[in-house]
Amino acid sequence: MSESTAKPAGSKEAQDDPVQKLAKFLREYRRELIVLMVLAIGGGVVYATAQHVQKRAEKKAWYAIYEAQIKGRGDPIGLADRLAKAHSGDHRDTMAASYAIMQEVAALAEIAAQETDEETDKRLDQAIAAAEEFRQRYASHFFAPQMGLTLGQLLMRRGDYSRARTVLEETKKGMAGTQQEYLLPEVSLAAAQCLEREADLHMEEKGEYINRLDKARDAYMDIQTKMDWPRSIVGTAQFAVITIRERIRAAEAGETPAAPVPDDVDLVPPRP
Repeated sequence: MSESTAKPAGSKEAQDDPVQKLAKFLREYRRELIVLMVLAIGGGVVYATAQHVQKRAEKKAWYAIYEAQIKGRGDPIGLADRLAKAHSGDHRDTMAASYAIMQEVAALAEIAAQETDEETDKRLDQAIAAAEEFRQRYASHFFAPQMGLTLGQLLMRRGDYSRARTVLEETKKGMAGTQQEYLLPEVSLAAAQCLEREADLHMEEKGEYINRLDKARDAYMDIQTKMDWPRSIVGTAQFAVITIRERIRAAEAGETPAAPVPDDVDLVPPRP
């Protein structure tokens, strides 16, 4: 009679058999495995549904932007109002919303560059609010430095030089090592101009006035050493240094301060 090769279920060989181990595991954890399978299928359905909903939201948002641009041609105010709706409500969390805000700020900046009146001041405040919203919601966005420069210029146009300089200095730090470093000359010049404008607000306080002019002169002097920067910016800084030195001399001699240089800020809308 031949000897049987089957191993008893409780033998050590059977316990070490991988197939037997897997069968035992499936028996012991059958309920848990069923629950995990249901959760995995449910999670996949939820993810697919969310993706579908997001795609639909993006499509609607881009259509709203397109519609705003078509209907707003030749009407910056109407365009800005429509773009504001294109990045709010159901469109708020879409990728298209960032583009809509940039376009809104550009439209409002165009209005702000026109002759000052009550409506322009209102739109300037709206542009500042929209630019600040962009910086808060999209701090790591590719165009965040551009929006920082635009916001700084809008605040300068509003006469809020201290706040503008803070925004510009933050923008300078944030663009280091990024592809937006090409904006550094413009941002640096605007920050120096803020220092000079701040000094103008203290012309009746001799010590404070001279101290602030000194800071502005130093900022301009730093710019004029950047020989690889655009000549227009370096030249502006060089002229400013000469002008400020004369203003400091006149202040120290007790002469009547010269009238502040007219504020002429060229708004640079974000480039989408």
